[in-house]
Amino acid sequence: RVRFGAVEAGVVAPDDDLLFVLCPQSMQGVCIMGPLQRLVAEAEAAGAKVVLVNPALGDIPGAAGVMQVRGRGERIAFAQSFRDCYAFRCLFFAGRFCFPIVGVLRFSLADAPFWTVYR
Repeated sequence: RVRFGAVEAGVVAPDDDLLFVLCPQSMQGVCIMGPLQRLVAEAEAAGAKVVLVNPALGDIPGAAGVMQVRGRGERIAFAQSFRDCYAFRCLFFAGRFCFPIVGVLRFSLADAPFWTVYR
């Protein structure tokens, strides 16, 4: 069964085994870390796992263009508590016209700790 919901507390059902969060990211003036932390805590309490797909959990300047310093260490620690299970990145020469792709890097937790290079 598949259900859709928001990144907030109160969306985890007792029969959920796995939660996929697609592209969680902060926007200017709005930080995703608080709602995501509450969702992860609720999922762990219910015994469910959380998978982040293509997350961008870096710090974003606030509405006034100023980085939030308060709680920054906790936000960084929370973002680093997740583990990459799969990654796929293009390799290209920067500064060239149209960024010609010369290969890709692939990481899979099944092949860890090695990256595979495709040319």
